[in-house]
Amino acid sequence: MRRVMIILFWAAALFPCTAQSVREMELILKLTGCSTPEEVDSEEVERLSALLSSPLKINMAGMHEIASSGLLTRYQMASLADYRSRHGDVMSYSELAALDGFGADFTSAAAPFLSLVSKNGISGPGRTSASGDIAFRSGVRASPAAAPADGVWPETLDWSYGMKFRVSSGRGINCSAGFSNEYSFEKGFPSAFTGSFAADFRKICGTVIIGDFNARFGQGLALWNGMTMGALGAPSSFMRRPQGLSSSWSYTGNMAHTGAAAEFSAGHFCISAFAGMPGLKKSAYGRSEVSLLAGVNAAWHCRSGQISVMHYGETEEIFSGNQTRISDMKTSADMAFCFKGTDVFSEFAFDWASFSPAVLAGTVFRVREDVRLSAMARYYSPGYNGSRSGAACSTSSCKNECGLSLAGEFNAGKWIALRGRQGFGSSRRRHSGTFSVDAALFPSGKLKNMSNNMQVQLRVQTEHMAADWLKFTVRTVVRYRDWGEPFRGELRTDISVASGALSAALRLNAVLCTGLGMLGYAEGGYRTTRMSVFLRQGFFGIDSWNDRIYVYERDAPGSFVVPAFFGRGLWTSAVCSWKCTKWMRLYARASCTAYPFMPKEKRKPGNAELRVQCVFKI
Repeated sequence: MRRVMIILFWAAALFPCTAQSVREMELILKLTGCSTPEEVDSEEVERLSALLSSPLKINMAGMHEIASSGLLTRYQMASLADYRSRHGDVMSYSELAALDGFGADFTSAAAPFLSLVSKNGISGPGRTSASGDIAFRSGVRASPAAAPADGVWPETLDWSYGMKFRVSSGRGINCSAGFSNEYSFEKGFPSAFTGSFAADFRKICGTVIIGDFNARFGQGLALWNGMTMGALGAPSSFMRRPQGLSSSWSYTGNMAHTGAAAEFSAGHFCISAFAGMPGLKKSAYGRSEVSLLAGVNAAWHCRSGQISVMHYGETEEIFSGNQTRISDMKTSADMAFCFKGTDVFSEFAFDWASFSPAVLAGTVFRVREDVRLSAMARYYSPGYNGSRSGAACSTSSCKNECGLSLAGEFNAGKWIALRGRQGFGSSRRRHSGTFSVDAALFPSGKLKNMSNNMQVQLRVQTEHMAADWLKFTVRTVVRYRDWGEPFRGELRTDISVASGALSAALRLNAVLCTGLGMLGYAEGGYRTTRMSVFLRQGFFGIDSWNDRIYVYERDAPGSFVVPAFFGRGLWTSAVCSWKCTKWMRLYARASCTAYPFMPKEKRKPGNAELRVQCVFKI
């Protein structure tokens, strides 16, 4: 029966597999607390994908390297440093889970991103003097230009390219640089630049960063660049894991700050200071004014938690010659502690520009061994400026909202050993799932001449392992609000099969809002350590933009594609990778979208794209 199922799925998918595998995305989702790949920020996927290919060596890495990974909070770093000073290197994931601030849940999620290689030579080879990688990518897209009067769609070719590299030395020096040109940019030279230089001074416990950097403090209420949790689907998504200052490495660096930053620690105290210039990169093309963003954060941490206070301000148009004014200034205080497996967190922020407060508080706790719950309350006043915030919210910004959220996670059934995995968390329960309920009230309303609008959303997702090679996933999202389109319901079913180097997947998705939207695809693939080939064939029938469906499309590491499907048509994509040598790997992705099922007068133009990427390991 097992062989028959694999053959049927293989035949249905024709011939499939990809660079960012299903397993890799599952690991990223588990760590971030998101329910689907469509909810994850592109730079978050880029960062975590790099860690999967080159796990963080926590026994040998410097404090800046650990902080830049974004995996550990400050008090987890303090707990790890204290343990290593007393007992030496961590030699097993079970030993790591026993450390204060870690626990079995976090260690299980983070284990694939961590390496226990030890300088003592017990867990693996010693650290090399330097390591790094360099990546090149290029793409061409054929898409029709504006339709002429005769209705004939002339095709145009658009090009894109990019390059990035990073190098880390054993002496705490890290540098990176990159540039890219996207399809929408008309000029021939790059449309985006990114780069940073960081030095880790171990004798004085300090780090200095020049260039692009991330600033993630507290629970994201005041200052957090990067992903915003707009949908709380699992208990692990409720509490933020602040990393402070860290280097940024991506093709565009759109989410990062550009300037200089420094962080110094002494005992249980840590001081972070930064000065960035938002709009500096875009001003080179005359698309933005340059402002100044400066701030400081003081934190106290122990083995079970941390408390910090932050203040920052942002001016406008510092090079315009006119008198600048402060457009955004906030002060915040936050805390996060873990007491015997129960996480408690909160943050209070005050916007001095509008004299508006914002506050959130929550907890994550375990009811029993296989059941975990979380709860959070939040209030963001209508005048609060959420442009620099990244806290949980029901809309696109942290303002004009008060809400309550509850989520749960459960595991049931017998234990199943997962093939191809070793170490901590190599088995799982046969049945698992998450649920969440979020209720939000918008005091100033969402439309003109309205007030006290409300929204309620329910999310339920269950996973069933029929065998260690066959998994069923069912996801339901129901939303009701009293403006716009009141009701929106979504039902999604995924079936995945994996046996050895072969894999296959089937997805069926339905959305009911303005009308009924349907989408589905079948894919399968072949993957080994040396090569992989994947093919996906899908269809969609969506007549209203309100019913659009987002789909994660596989791509090379560092590239993240989540298009919105709308209309009636078909799409095909193929992704392959080949490890030419131990230091070079090639990736290629081809895709095509057509709309043959739409009426002639409403038919949309199709498009085709080819992208290649080459990655060198240093």
